Amino acid sequence: MGGAGASKDFSIHKLQNKIAKHIELSFFNEEDELGNKVAELSQELMKKQRWIFILDYLWNSFKPHGVGIPDSLIGCKLIITTRSEAKNNVSVNPLSREEAMNLFKPLSPQVEQIARDITRECVAFPLGIQTIVGTMKGSNVLEDLNNQKFCKVEEVFRILRFSYTHLSDKAIHQCFLFCGLFHEDFVIPRDLIDYLIDKGVVKGKKSREEEINKGHIMLDRIEKTCLLERLYGGNDVTMHDLIRDMAIQILEDNSQAIC
Repeated sequence: MGGAGASKDFSIHKLQNKIAKHIELSFFNEEDELGNKVAELSQELMKKQRWIFILDYLWNSFKPHGVGIPDSLIGCKLIITTRSEAKNNVSVNPLSREEAMNLFKPLSPQVEQIARDITRECVAFPLGIQTIVGTMKGSNVLEDLNNQKFCKVEEVFRILRFSYTHLSDKAIHQCFLFCGLFHEDFVIPRDLIDYLIDKGVVKGKKSREEEINKGHIMLDRIEKTCLLERLYGGNDVTMHDLIRDMAIQILEDNSQAIC
C-alpha cells in the first residue's frame, strides 16, 4: 500500500517520482523522456501481486495509464481524493456525531461535554477535531476550550491556531513556523534541527548533543498536537496543506515571528 499528496503544482513527472519512491523503483535514467518512465513504472507495478495506491487531495485530472499506472489489474486499486468534480466519483460524507466523538475516546470523562460542543461545530472537519484532541492532551487548556466558540469550516484557521497558541513557548512556535516555510507536501527531515540550532531557535544547552535532543523534543511536541504528521516507517514529518496555510498566515500577520 502506498500514498502520496498531490499538491497544487501537480505534474505527471512529480507523480511518477513519488510512486517510484514508494515502490522502491529507480528509473534507468532520471532525465529520461516521460514515455520511457511510463513503461518502467507500468512494468514494475504489474510485477506486484497486490497493491493499493492512494492519491490524496488531487487538484488536476490525469489518465492513469499516462503516468504508468496499469488499468484494471486484479487485486490492485487506485484511490483518488479530490475537491473537484470527477466521473464515477464517490462523495465522502461528513463524520457522524458518534464517529466524531470516537476521536476523543482516549481523553478523560471530564471533557465529554466540551468534546460534544466541539463535535457539534466541527463534525465536517476531522482534521480540526484531531488537532484539538492533540492539544487537549496537554495541561491548562480545558478552561480555554470551554470558553471558545468553535464555528464552521470557514473558521478552520482559528481552530488550528488554538493548538498553535498552546505550544508552550516561543521556541516551539518558531520551530513550527520554520516547518511552514517548506514547500507544500515537502518531506521535512529531522536535519532541520541543525538549522534551528544555528539560527538560535534551539539554545540554552551545554553541548550540541543536548541541543539536538531538545530539538527532537520540540518536533515531537508539535507532532503530538497533530500540527505535524510523522511519515510511516521513519522519523521525517510533513505538514498538512491547511496547517501550512495557517503557518504562512501567522508569518504574514507577524513579520517578527521567526526573527
